Amino acid sequence: MADGKRPEPQHTDLELDTVLALEPFERFVFVMSVLERYSDKECALLLGCLALDVRQARANAIEKLANSVRTAAAESMRDNDAVIMVNRVIHSVDTSMLNTGVL
Repeated sequence: MADGKRPEPQHTDLELDTVLALEPFERFVFVMSVLERYSDKECALLLGCLALDVRQARANAIEKLANSVRTAAAESMRDNDAVIMVNRVIHSVDTSMLNTGVL
């Protein structure tokens, strides 16, 4: 920070990254209505839109968050499956080497 510039924040939380990736209107609605617990009517008044727009944007945001979590869970499961497979191969090779007297 010697040059007076702030370093860019590095976000590691999947949920935060997903919220930041939402369209601006969806993000505002999500933060206001879900995190800050403003009513649909209050959000609509503050954002200059209809309560229906607020409900639709919130639903879209929640759907995107859910899809992101599902994708991350699937990737995590694939990673875990790969680790399990590698461990099985290593165990099989070790067992084979033990049986043949190599180890």
